[in-house]
Amino acid sequence: MRTKNKKPVSVLLFWKNFSFLENETKNKKITKTQIINDSLDLYRKYKLKKEIQKGFQNQDKKDIDLAMSDFDDYCSIINS
Repeated sequence: MRTKNKKPVSVLLFWKNFSFLENETKNKKITKTQIINDSLDLYRKYKLKKEIQKGFQNQDKKDIDLAMSDFDDYCSIINS
């Protein structure tokens, strides 16, 4: 069943990624869609973290640590 929040997509995977995906779906009994969506969510958070770090690269370590302490709040904004 399709909803407004889902879009069909076709992708070509490298063999090692396809094999990993197949094994994970069998071993963990979750869908390929769930694995791919979870992976993309993690990648988006990783990119945001790197962008924040880049923005603070001229700051000292204390300022960076302070900014990163609220990273979960930034992630909750992305997830909403």
